[in-house]
Amino acid sequence: MHLLNRLSTLEQQLFCYLDDGPLKSILLERYLDEADAHDDIMELDLDASLLIKNSVNGSTATIMLRLEYDEFLYQTTLCPTALDTEQSAELLALLNLHGPKQTTTKTSSNKNIIRKKQGENLLNVAQASKALGLSQRQIKRIIPCSEIRIVDNYTSKSIEDYYWDTQLIQRFSRLRQQQQQGCRYSDDDINYVAKKCCEEDVKWARDTIAIFLRQCTKE
Repeated sequence: MHLLNRLSTLEQQLFCYLDDGPLKSILLERYLDEADAHDDIMELDLDASLLIKNSVNGSTATIMLRLEYDEFLYQTTLCPTALDTEQSAELLALLNLHGPKQTTTKTSSNKNIIRKKQGENLLNVAQASKALGLSQRQIKRIIPCSEIRIVDNYTSKSIEDYYWDTQLIQRFSRLRQQQQQGCRYSDDDINYVAKKCCEEDVKWARDTIAIFLRQCTKE
């Protein structure tokens, strides 16, 4: 399916992390072109991500690229019609992987999906990371968030914050305590995490719990 047609099928915003490739390359190039860019920041383990705001007309969809590390943040936007062949191919592959109406999807411990608002019982990234003793960067990479809120300033859009369900964070806190007591997580824990933040994907949930607990042992 053509990229613009695929973009027009999005029924909600889509978020995912970027691996090395054409889209991450253009993101890094744009940052380095900034007057206040610092070359040495490229030596850090930066997180690169992609956010697509749905549009009935694929050519007017908003594509936001984001580069971050702890307190550092840079973001830029792309126009779908301005992408070259390689960039378009990568974006189409990401849409097929993470977008709607797919019969199969590849699960990953660090993928994130935009979800509908779940009420006010949410913790932002600072609160959630503090509750689990993780850095903000770690929690965003390990535990899929419950919601991402976007600020629309008419001329530009930006991510306001990431949010996690309070009960989900409490469950992960309990898992850490159980591990400290020598107890292993249960099938009920896996099913709970799968339902809460892993699109009911049990394997994804098991991997998420395992990665979280491994991180806890490093603290």
